[in-house]
Amino acid sequence: MELKVNQKVLVKKMIRNDGSCQGCSRGTPVAYDGMSGFICDISEFHFEPVYVVHFMDINKKIGFRAPELEVLEDFDEETGKWTVIKETPEFVPPKDGGCSCSSGHCG
Repeated sequence: MELKVNQKVLVKKMIRNDGSCQGCSRGTPVAYDGMSGFICDISEFHFEPVYVVHFMDINKKIGFRAPELEVLEDFDEETGKWTVIKETPEFVPPKDGGCSCSSGHCG
């Protein structure tokens, strides 16, 4: 399924800071396998799409590549209805906490 704005997505693997999150060290985890959020923007980096996901429970926006995400719910703008593609698994945050920057935008 094509990724687009307003879809609810699932992070498929742990993502570490590549240097784009200025508030935490390079290599620090910024997103974990099982986190879910909503695509709020699609931009481009090195001619490749970057999907900016807003994680509302932690109020952070993090950029991802398509293979790192899986669609959970899709919003149909014509009907104004949500379609559940896959049930949202329960996410248990790791004890290390990962990136604790206060910028709210990691990537």
